[in-house]
Amino acid sequence: MTSAALTGRMRSAGRRLENGLVLVVLAAMATVPLMELVAREVFDGGIAGSIPLVQHLTLWITFLGAALAARSDQLLALSTASFLPARAQTVVRAATAWLAVAVTGCLLLASLELTRVDHEYGDIVAWGIPVWLFSGIMPLGFALIAARLVQHGSDRSSVRFAVATGCVVPLAMLLWPDFPAAGLVLPASLALVAATALGLPIFAAIGGIALLLFWHDGIPASAVPGEAYRMSTSPMLPAIPLFTLAGYILAEGGSSQRLLRFCSALVGWMPGGLAIVTTLVLAFFTPLTGASGITILAMGGLLLPMLVKGRYTERNAIGLVTVSGSIGVLFPPSLPVILYAYYAEVELDRLFVGGLLPGVLLVLVVAAWGARSGWRAGAPRTPFRPRELLAALWHAKWELLLPVIVLYSLFGGFATLVEASALTV
Repeated sequence: MTSAALTGRMRSAGRRLENGLVLVVLAAMATVPLMELVAREVFDGGIAGSIPLVQHLTLWITFLGAALAARSDQLLALSTASFLPARAQTVVRAATAWLAVAVTGCLLLASLELTRVDHEYGDIVAWGIPVWLFSGIMPLGFALIAARLVQHGSDRSSVRFAVATGCVVPLAMLLWPDFPAAGLVLPASLALVAATALGLPIFAAIGGIALLLFWHDGIPASAVPGEAYRMSTSPMLPAIPLFTLAGYILAEGGSSQRLLRFCSALVGWMPGGLAIVTTLVLAFFTPLTGASGITILAMGGLLLPMLVKGRYTERNAIGLVTVSGSIGVLFPPSLPVILYAYYAEVELDRLFVGGLLPGVLLVLVVAAWGARSGWRAGAPRTPFRPRELLAALWHAKWELLLPVIVLYSLFGGFATLVEASALTV
């Protein structure tokens, strides 16, 4: 076996191990809340330590997800560098990768210090599992991200080596911790902002500026991963990856086609029925997938040609799909509403109740506008068939029941937000 074949096999095994670890963590996050719910409702007593365990698993899925994004070169960043000439793109790509490696290396050292402190204190999360075992995912995640930033920094080995020299920055901070920060914070921050405009990953810009400001104030760098640890282990945050997972399963499982069939059978016979169907399907599907962009990607390619074929102008069709996909963020279990409730420290049920009436009103207004446009353009209608409606209702029963289950479990008072999100999975 050649060295190239051996390297390829090792990489493939590493990918399978990483993917499997993500699946195990997600399965645990979905299973433990359900076990807690059943134990509380059936046996009048919950499972000790289940809540903090799920909260700390969120930290694992956060950094494993970041490592997967770095593996596929999909870390969140601006795409402005793509407008530059090809030679300039190569230089900018390597320069931003070098800076990202430098920041990631500093975060790696800071998270190692945090893990060391957790190990010394020996605190337990639950079931005898120590805190340091959870916080240890941070240095591991940053190490994987840094290695992949080097890999994607260039296609040439010599340039990759130059990108890897970004590790000199955290080593310098380790060797000279008392190096004066005066005069460096402002130019370094401006360099990070400029690099962000050219494609530096957003996390590197935010983390780098935070490190600089803490360094200037004499605060240990471990405060940055410490704050990330505190936020990732919040009681509400596990609901976000679980709802996202449920939305992904729905999108990949053909839920959009089943909902489209049901809405077409229900209102497709009305004047401008295709526009009403589009509005209802997208507004209903968006809160299930968690984001309007995912809804538009999943449904836009199907609905847009149908609208254009149905005599809607391309401009009106694009506008209808885009607007209808955005309305659903007001309905539960919308992830933007959950995030807002978390950061604003507002009761989630009040936000969902407050968004219900405006959301319904927007659905009615947009559907009416689309129906009027279709009626004026002479859009065709589908005949009403009761048997088809019943068949479509049966095939889409679980998608239609999902919001009811979430709302009933939340507002009925027998499930927390995290447990309701686990029910959707």
